[in-house]
Amino acid sequence: MNIKLEKNYRFIPIAIFFVFLVIIFYVFSRDLSFPESDYNFKTGGETKLYSGGQVTQVFSAQRNNLNQIKIALRNGESIGSGDEVLFQLADADCQEIIATNKITRFSIISRIAYKFNFKAMPDSQNKSYCLMVSYLAKNPAQKNVPEILISKDPQFEARSYTNTGKGGEFKGRTLVMRPAYGNDNFFQDLTELDKRISQYKPWFFKGFYLAAIFTLFLISSLVLVLILVLI
Repeated sequence: MNIKLEKNYRFIPIAIFFVFLVIIFYVFSRDLSFPESDYNFKTGGETKLYSGGQVTQVFSAQRNNLNQIKIALRNGESIGSGDEVLFQLADADCQEIIATNKITRFSIISRIAYKFNFKAMPDSQNKSYCLMVSYLAKNPAQKNVPEILISKDPQFEARSYTNTGKGGEFKGRTLVMRPAYGNDNFFQDLTELDKRISQYKPWFFKGFYLAAIFTLFLISSLVLVLILVLI
């Protein structure tokens, strides 16, 4: 009986390995989106998320399968206990809510950009949407608040954003944000990923070679785990 239990216990690391492998692939596939590449932001300050106010911007999607908006959120450590930053995606009139997400002081916030993920919209191309960001704070008089970077680049002179907590509409400026898109299936996502990273990689990190390296790494990891367990 003890021998059987010992043999069963030896397969626990293999099970743990596969569980973590599934988690890694799930997170990877969930966050795999491709942002618009024609944005060339020249940051020109920031706009604060005042408690009780709302920052909004209308934008147009360039592709189908809009499923993410990357936002240059700063000063996230100022989010107080019990406070929330609310992200909403709505129609072009900022009336009908399509997707919602929120973060708290315990959320993991990248220093580069916050990723507002939502269900892919297959017919989003050339349609306008409204991004709305609000700070729900317990202390309305709080001065140290989260911020969103803004750009004053001339290429965005036709755009504007609104901050109801600070003066209303600001023309000729845009929030530093990037709409991002997926494809119809995971295989197409991997194909586009390969094309994008191939622009900056040598020949042996492209196409078939990249796939072969990834497959070899995966198989080698599995074989190593089996050897460590079975020896």
